[in-house]
Amino acid sequence: MVDFKPAAFGLDIGARATSAAIVDAEAKIVRFYTERGWPLAKMTGREAIIDRADHSMHVTYTLDVGPEAAFGGIATRFRDVPAGKQAQIVGAADVYVSDFGTISIVPNRFQPETSIYLVDKSMAASTYLRPFQSIPMAKTGDADKTLLVVEYALKVRNERAFAHIADCTTT
Repeated sequence: MVDFKPAAFGLDIGARATSAAIVDAEAKIVRFYTERGWPLAKMTGREAIIDRADHSMHVTYTLDVGPEAAFGGIATRFRDVPAGKQAQIVGAADVYVSDFGTISIVPNRFQPETSIYLVDKSMAASTYLRPFQSIPMAKTGDADKTLLVVEYALKVRNERAFAHIADCTTT
């Protein structure tokens, strides 16, 4: 069905076999298939045969990939145009899969409708300038009041992982 190399799942032929690597490979194999059109893929078995004479292990994974997802395409509207004119296809999707990875499209009602922001969340993190502090305040009756103080900021690991496309039209 799909040809792949064991190293893609953390299994190196000739290297020392560990139970953690064998078990971790299961999740990676299932994810491999679910990201490629088999959303119901699941591991149904694993068999490890150890040959103590030549210090080797043969692992067989049994996977039920389930049915391949039938994608009806992107919801589209189109207009017939005369020959020689620029055609338009208007579509809607929330995930775009390309050679560069998967891009999720997330509506944001707080951003200007003429802007598109591209964000790689793996390149952003919170950094704390002053850690959380809990400061007791004046007591009123049986109620305890506490002030929570913290200073934090957005840490950008690579500025090229973010982009802003401005002056887009919505029609």
